[in-house]
Amino acid sequence: MSSFHDPRTGIVHPLTSTEELLEVIPELQKMDIGVDVFPNIIQKSFFLTTPDWKPLYHFIQQKAKKYDGFIVIQESDTLIYASCLLGFLTAAFYKPIIFTAYPTPIGSQYRNNAQNNLLGAIVCAAADIGETAIFSDEKLIRGVRAKRQNIETPQHYFSSFTDDIAEFHGETLHLNLHRIRRDDLKCEFPYQYPQKTVFFLRYFPDFPEDFFYMLFENHLDALVIESLGFGDLPAYILERLEQFKEVNTKVVIVAEHDSPLRTFPIPADEVEKSFPNIVPIKNMTVGTTLVKTIFVLENFPDAFETKMNENFCGDIVR
Repeated sequence: MSSFHDPRTGIVHPLTSTEELLEVIPELQKMDIGVDVFPNIIQKSFFLTTPDWKPLYHFIQQKAKKYDGFIVIQESDTLIYASCLLGFLTAAFYKPIIFTAYPTPIGSQYRNNAQNNLLGAIVCAAADIGETAIFSDEKLIRGVRAKRQNIETPQHYFSSFTDDIAEFHGETLHLNLHRIRRDDLKCEFPYQYPQKTVFFLRYFPDFPEDFFYMLFENHLDALVIESLGFGDLPAYILERLEQFKEVNTKVVIVAEHDSPLRTFPIPADEVEKSFPNIVPIKNMTVGTTLVKTIFVLENFPDAFETKMNENFCGDIVR
């Protein structure tokens, strides 16, 4: 999903061919890297829901043996969620899948962040990096640990509580080898694409109790709640959440903060004893928790609590 600015006509249209790519990034002609362009596999990212990334997943499956790496260009709205989902689904696929986004078309009159991000992503996709990641601002970060910098600069990302996988020093890509996943896994696709309904709720003090009655009546597959900590939720809400087990709805509570990792005021083992239907998460980002909930529900429905706290692809920081 990349835009190409044709300098001859002034028209912006989708990047559709390798020839157009070589025209706007001539450096590629001097590199020993072959690149093919496949346009419009997915549509505008701000319209996407989980099933809409299925064609991209199947495309990578079909082309897995032919290419050494893949680059996905999309808008920044849902890029983190897409990289998380592909990160889990391809956890047994030891080839780089690099996401990147930029606010301006490739091939604008002056060199811009679009060309730099795409060129960097291509170099990373040709490197020995066995995971799904995001390239932005001359650095490569793990997709399942990525967060946005802020609303004003939505195309900028940073790695939450982990070092960058790689960064450019001038024109040289420096790999932080201790941060690259090196698993003895074959290039396989053992997981099913998720088709679950999950509701995300950000809790705040004095949250209306009636809202939980509405959620209860909708028979969700899971409910993910963001809170500052498990003990920050009042007793009436915890009791209400426990009733979700009557309709087989999983409840996940994630505590994330910008300061160093929070711990739950109530120890995790006591949480599981007192509220067996509620899964506390304290070492994943909120976005990753939401996507992982959908992924685990589909692939490990009988081991949900255990798999939510299992490190699949660098998603959990110990």
